[in-house]
Amino acid sequence: MIRRMRGFRSLLLLLAGLALTGAAPVQPGAVDYPLAPQAPQPYPALTFTLDGGVRGIADLTYATQYGYRPLRLDLYLPPADRPVPRTGRPVIVYVHGGGWVIGNKRQPDFHGHFLQTMAALARRGYIVASIEHRLREEAGFPAATQDAKSAIMWLRKNAANYDIDVNRFAIWGGSSGGNISGNVAVSCGVKALDPVFSVYTPKGATPPPDPLAGYSNCVQAAVAWYGVFDFKSLRAQAIPGGDANFDEPTSAASRYLGCAIQSCPADIMKAANSVALVDAGDPPMLLVHGTGDTNIPYGQSVEMDKALKGAGVSSRLLLIPHSLHGFRAKTDDQSAADMRAALEATFTFFDETIGKGGR
Repeated sequence: MIRRMRGFRSLLLLLAGLALTGAAPVQPGAVDYPLAPQAPQPYPALTFTLDGGVRGIADLTYATQYGYRPLRLDLYLPPADRPVPRTGRPVIVYVHGGGWVIGNKRQPDFHGHFLQTMAALARRGYIVASIEHRLREEAGFPAATQDAKSAIMWLRKNAANYDIDVNRFAIWGGSSGGNISGNVAVSCGVKALDPVFSVYTPKGATPPPDPLAGYSNCVQAAVAWYGVFDFKSLRAQAIPGGDANFDEPTSAASRYLGCAIQSCPADIMKAANSVALVDAGDPPMLLVHGTGDTNIPYGQSVEMDKALKGAGVSSRLLLIPHSLHGFRAKTDDQSAADMRAALEATFTFFDETIGKGGR
């Protein structure tokens, strides 16, 4: 009985409070906004800040292919007090590694100094876009290359929103990201590697236009760390202790291509082998590789450098003695020194290529 009295008293107090405030109990399922048709509303931007005033915008969707997850990128922007060139800021598109099967746009690359590296570039005046792409078990070649191209096109489409110079784009990646970066760099105008727009369209309806149509996916510079540029040469170039079965159907490279390397159709190999696409119109490239790499033989970068120079393209090759995949060495101090050499060469290359020319 006492419990019932207490409960009744609480209810009276609640009702009295509502009467005094003029509030009314919220009805379950009540909708307090108009339901007239509206245009889609973007989700509020997820922003963050890093050392030195670097600004970030996370999880921007750059492409949505029908049947796949939305593809996103993170932007790292220079400090707000850094003057914007009249033509806009140069852009670096960063592509993560992971054997085409793992990895993400926030992968702890650079010996765990990923955010510090993104921020260092942004402080120098670059906009850095770290992108996702479809992985091997989602879609094999050429999906990852096409996705990177879509990201470049999306950034150009949104140039005015982020103070982007559409004529100063570079792409950079390591390992599988180096392969993708090299493939993008030498395939400007190659239709077989252009993104393919797909969207759900109800039966009988007219498909909507491609929102990225008309925007270029070409770049003006490229950096590839320990990348694959000629799948057919991998086995012959392999060094002792590495993966000597590159052309087996179960190898990472074969599964990415969708065929055993030595028996892949000619059209696939031509599109996948960056050395086969090189021509005089390609942008300058920096190739960095450790001579002790047992994952991807450094002969790949030597071969790519030779192909570029043979076509009259500006190419720089930095071989780091004895360094392993990811620029790892026998000691932490040597690993740090190898990584520093690779980063300093990369930063200098960007400064001398896309870093120049803004007004």
